Amino acid sequence: MRRSVADQKNPNLGNWSKWGRGCSNSTFFTEALDTMRELGVGEGAYAIGLVGSCDLPGICLRRAQSVLRDDQRPSYWSHAFIVTEPWDGKSRIGRLPIVEVPFFARNGQFPEPARNAVIHNTLTHYLDRRVDPNVALFTVAKSVRGKLKPLDQAQHEVLRKAIAEPNLDRARYDLWAGLGVWQQYFWSGEQLPNPTLAGQPIPSTSLIEMLYEQIGVDLTPAASERNSAPEHLWTSMRWWLQNDVQAHRGVDGSIVSGCYVIRDPGAGVLRYHGED
Repeated sequence: MRRSVADQKNPNLGNWSKWGRGCSNSTFFTEALDTMRELGVGEGAYAIGLVGSCDLPGICLRRAQSVLRDDQRPSYWSHAFIVTEPWDGKSRIGRLPIVEVPFFARNGQFPEPARNAVIHNTLTHYLDRRVDPNVALFTVAKSVRGKLKPLDQAQHEVLRKAIAEPNLDRARYDLWAGLGVWQQYFWSGEQLPNPTLAGQPIPSTSLIEMLYEQIGVDLTPAASERNSAPEHLWTSMRWWLQNDVQAHRGVDGSIVSGCYVIRDPGAGVLRYHGED
C-alpha cells in the first residue's frame, strides 16, 4: 500500500474512542449522524460505515489485512457498508437501511449470485458493541470556500442507480466470486495463502469502491493495486482526502468527514457464552 504524502491527519475526522468506551453502538451512530447534519454534510444518505468485529470471520479478515499496515498488526476493521437513505433523527437507528456484501450475513440471508452478492439490510445487525467493538461512519463531502457541503442531488441519483444495478461493472467487480475466495481462506483455518497478498479485494469494500467510482471519486487512492480492503478506506479517512491541503484532495475536490470509536485495537477473539 502506498503511503499518503500528507503531513498531518485529516482535521475533519473525529476520534471519539474515549467517549465511546462508555456508550453503545446505537448511541455512536445516532450521534455521528446528528453531527453530520449539524456540519451540513447531509443526513446520512450514502455515508460509509466501517465495523471491526471480534467474531471468528471478523478476526480472520482483520488478521489478513495486517500485510497492508507498516506495523503488521491486525486491522481495526473487518467490514464496510453504505447507508442508502437519510436518517430523519426520530426513527430507531437500527432501522436505517444499508447495502453491503457481508462475508458473514448477520440476517442469515444467502447472497444471490444474480445480485452479485449484494444484500439490502439494516443497521441493527451492527449495534452490539460486544461483537463489533470498532465502529466508524464517514461521508464524502465537498469543500466550497472552506465550508463543507454534501454531494449534490445528481451524484446521489447516480449512486442510487448504481446500487439498484449491482452487475453494473461485474467484469471488474465480481463480488460473488470474491466471496468464494475469502470463504475458502476462512474455512481452511487461514492455512491457504492470504488472498490480500494475491491482490484479492475484500468484497464489502469493492462494492463501495465501485459505487463511488460512478461519480468520479476514488476512495482507495492508497491501494497500490485493486486489492481494496477496509484498511484502505481507513487510510483514506485518516490521511488522504483533506480539507486543508489542496494537493491532497480527491480528483473532484471531495474530502472525507467523519468519526470513529476504537475499543479493540488488538483483534481479540470474542468469548462465547459457556466457553472455558
